[in-house]
Amino acid sequence: MIVGFRFSRDFTRPLKGNSEGLKSKAMRQLQALLKAILLRRTKKSQIDGRPILNLPERTTNACHASFSEDEAAFYSALESRTQLQFNKFLKAGTVGRNYSNILVLLLRLRQAWSVFSLYCTLLYDDLRS
Repeated sequence: MIVGFRFSRDFTRPLKGNSEGLKSKAMRQLQALLKAILLRRTKKSQIDGRPILNLPERTTNACHASFSEDEAAFYSALESRTQLQFNKFLKAGTVGRNYSNILVLLLRLRQAWSVFSLYCTLLYDDLRS
């Protein structure tokens, strides 16, 4: 319990308080503590001249889809709907707050590309709820 009290005394209270001097001091102390504790590693980091992580080379496979006429019409309509929704977020200045919604829109486009019948089922379920 003493550790929790010290953390509260040294960091929590000053950071929540009104004194800018105490806030600044507490922030500097917290940054120094975290710098000593946390290690930042990248995939190219080395220890004793040897990489800490061996990853295989990245491979990229491009796959171009051929839609049937119905699938192409459906995908085009979905793409237009997605663009309209994104433009609404953009116009309202809420792209950052709707980040997860935008990712769902992109996911739906990918699903429509990969499995047309699956997407129709998901879309039907979304429209029902």
